[in-house]
Amino acid sequence: MKTFVRWFYILNAVLVLASTASAQTYTTIANGAWNSAATWQGGVIPPINGTIASGVVINIKHIVTYNGGNINNQGTFNISNPGGPAPRLIVPNGITFTNKSGGKFVIANGEYRQYRFVGGGESGTAQTGSFNNNGGSVSALNSYMEVALTYNNSGGTETFNNCVLNCGQGFTVTGGGAIDTLAFTSVSVGMQGSGDFAIQNGKIYFKTLRVEVASSTGQFSLSNGTVNGSIDFITLKNHVTNTYSSNNISAASGINTSGLTLNSYCIGGSSTYSPNGKITGTQTPSCSVTYFPASIIYNSGTSRLNLSVDPTLISGNANKAGGKYKYEGAAPGMDVVVTIDSVVNGAVINTIDDNTGTNGGFIEAFQPIISSGPNGGSSYAVFRFNYNVTETSVPVKMDTASITALDIDGSNGIHEFDQVGLGAGATGSYWGANPMIALSQVAGGAFQGIDISGLDRPGVDTTSKANMFTTTNKQVSTFTAKLGMVTTFPQTTQRLFSLYAKSFNYPNPTPLPVTLTDFTAQYTKPNVALAWNSAHEIDFKLL
Repeated sequence: MKTFVRWFYILNAVLVLASTASAQTYTTIANGAWNSAATWQGGVIPPINGTIASGVVINIKHIVTYNGGNINNQGTFNISNPGGPAPRLIVPNGITFTNKSGGKFVIANGEYRQYRFVGGGESGTAQTGSFNNNGGSVSALNSYMEVALTYNNSGGTETFNNCVLNCGQGFTVTGGGAIDTLAFTSVSVGMQGSGDFAIQNGKIYFKTLRVEVASSTGQFSLSNGTVNGSIDFITLKNHVTNTYSSNNISAASGINTSGLTLNSYCIGGSSTYSPNGKITGTQTPSCSVTYFPASIIYNSGTSRLNLSVDPTLISGNANKAGGKYKYEGAAPGMDVVVTIDSVVNGAVINTIDDNTGTNGGFIEAFQPIISSGPNGGSSYAVFRFNYNVTETSVPVKMDTASITALDIDGSNGIHEFDQVGLGAGATGSYWGANPMIALSQVAGGAFQGIDISGLDRPGVDTTSKANMFTTTNKQVSTFTAKLGMVTTFPQTTQRLFSLYAKSFNYPNPTPLPVTLTDFTAQYTKPNVALAWNSAHEIDFKLL
């Protein structure tokens, strides 16, 4: 009896350990590689063979590069970072993600990227790898997904709401148990030269769906199942090559529907449109719209940009005027390109963006380190930011954009200043009670904050609202930033600047005391002469 009891406890302990292992939760704490302990909470790395068992939860809150085997998921993937910058899972060439029965794949305000072509973009050397939802569930909200080859839902449930899905080849729904919802979502297929948008079975609901079939032989095909809802636009024209598919847009007579509408479509001369009485709505033939390359339709949730990785130099010389950098996936489906427009009066850009964290800053902010000019006076660098549809140079407008200039401070004979121009209609806000900066509107949609304390605050502190201001505007695709300092005697010093794509609430807001039309600083030994013209001034003086 004692022997039996002993073995019973041993067996029970083994079962408990096995259950604990299968229910493991992994959560990222930093950008990094999947197989790096520094990426994960507690240094515990998820399975690198790609087998994610039932009960396992993987929370991706940062930018993670996968480097294991094919992924077979029966657990839960959460790619989301509520209240923070957009997370991203980067999957390499050749990997197939299979979401099996019981598996959950959830992505919200994030990205899943497996390039269609080497290095990204819309053409080049094709990559391989697919995403198969084989009986599992997929939920995507305000997100961007890119799959090298084919996205296939076979017997699973999936919902895409306000998303962009780009597939090198096809998008297919097969299996009688498949349930799809594609709402306010754009799908592009066939950039690799083959691929269809094909509904072959299941229950499908569309709402304001947009589809591009870029393959020269591709088709939009509803061949079986139950299909309802609204389609905004279907095009059989490749937006890169401007060539048309020779195939069809068709709805088979066997499609079950209680209502399926289509606003407009684009076909070539040899293509056919065959709704077979299954599609209603205006059904206007038109190739004039330019929805592709697609941006997320409603992107008000993307105002907080993720600039937490070092940008890639794409042209020009590093840290010099004319240099151009790219932040890939700074927001779901959107890249940010930063151009150094000018460097004035001997200023030097030492670092384009400090993401080390050693200087006390916020790595998701744009944080250049700039040295002042040696002769005193005003020296600065001017940066231009452009929001583009991911992997393209096509501008995309954010519904709401807020840029906060943080930690505008000074020291002996040094006064930092930040100027942000968000275009006509922009507004500026700051802490009106005992501010450490003077804030003024220097032009339409441009606001400048300059240190008036001469006091240095260590690091970058988002709680120090007296040292910051926020500029906000709507429908923004570009903005400029002028970052520098006024030195009251000749000296060269390095300063860390921080532009944070996030708004802040300020207590005791007050109207701006002055609207400047221009502002200059000229060093004349031993002083700096400041001069400005203003549209109006209310109890204002510059210290």
